[in-house]
Amino acid sequence: MGYANLHANCVVSVKYGIAEEQKEQLWRALEQFPLDDPGVEHNFTQRLARRNSWDLAYAAVVVAEYRKFLYLIKSTGLMQTPSLHVDEAWHLHLNYTKKYWEMLCRDLFNEPVHHHPGDGTVDSEHVFEAVYERTLQLYIARFGDPVFEVWGKPNAKIDWRSILTKLPETAHPTSYPILEWFQGDEEKMTTEFAIPGHHQELWSKLQGFTFDIIGVPKSFSDRVALRNKWPRHLALRVTEEYRKFLYLRATLGKRVSPPTMVDEAWHIHMLYTKSYWVELCQKIMGEPIHHKPGSGSIEDDLNTKAIYAHTYDEYVKVFGEPPSDIWPDPHQGLDWRSIIAELPGTKHVKSQIFHLFSDASDEAA
Repeated sequence: MGYANLHANCVVSVKYGIAEEQKEQLWRALEQFPLDDPGVEHNFTQRLARRNSWDLAYAAVVVAEYRKFLYLIKSTGLMQTPSLHVDEAWHLHLNYTKKYWEMLCRDLFNEPVHHHPGDGTVDSEHVFEAVYERTLQLYIARFGDPVFEVWGKPNAKIDWRSILTKLPETAHPTSYPILEWFQGDEEKMTTEFAIPGHHQELWSKLQGFTFDIIGVPKSFSDRVALRNKWPRHLALRVTEEYRKFLYLRATLGKRVSPPTMVDEAWHIHMLYTKSYWVELCQKIMGEPIHHKPGSGSIEDDLNTKAIYAHTYDEYVKVFGEPPSDIWPDPHQGLDWRSIIAELPGTKHVKSQIFHLFSDASDEAA
């Protein structure tokens, strides 16, 4: 399992802390917060264990430490950095979008808690080290000595107070740079697709949406490649297929399902919370695009396969034959039409979630 005496390369902050008399109430609410769904075959803790090759008991410890990390975020109003293992729990929680953005951020915290991945520079690394040391000090003040296997121990050699005091406002790690169009060496796709006239504006916006930031050593496609051990050219191709999937999601509604490789890109994008929820969902899609991991049941698996087959067919109508190494052909005797027809209908309800994801700087922009 190994011990996580390293900070994660990300930071988080909220606008305000809370009063002392509210802190116990907050902690009780976080202890009761439903991360695991009872009766679900692949629940949150089980997924966390499987994803990281941990035993279930250790995954449960990490989940408990993640709750403490959430407490430090909300109770202090200060930047926080998790340990590597706590960050894995955070990443997984971001995949359960309704639980994270509605149940946690909206209903419990009353404000968004954004995840800011590091840019890979030496300067940001020093800041993350300083923020992590402060997080450990705040942890000790509230909970006592950190769980060693999860957090490691404080490093007295890091003068975190001095580093954070000297940090200029313009270099604040929680600022989010304005995204620019990524100009890579790879040729941009110029194929004319069968985009209906009333969807041309949407497709144009999606084509102009960039996942990478110029000059950032660890950009979106680099993280996709690193996470999946793919060459960068494959990560770039998968990113473009993810862009097409977003178009299908916007035009077909909720009954779409991506192939596994595109789903991996989706997972990474959700870690860039402002890029995903503000720049993409709010400003381009006009609604939240939620991600719901499967329950692990046979029925759920059949439904997902049927919806993927439907998505595949709609892809062919708009974009032509998909690349077979990214979009496997699902048509091997699966009667997806009858499976989908038997699914219970759901009434579309316009979500009120986006008030969470706007702040003064966004509105000014």
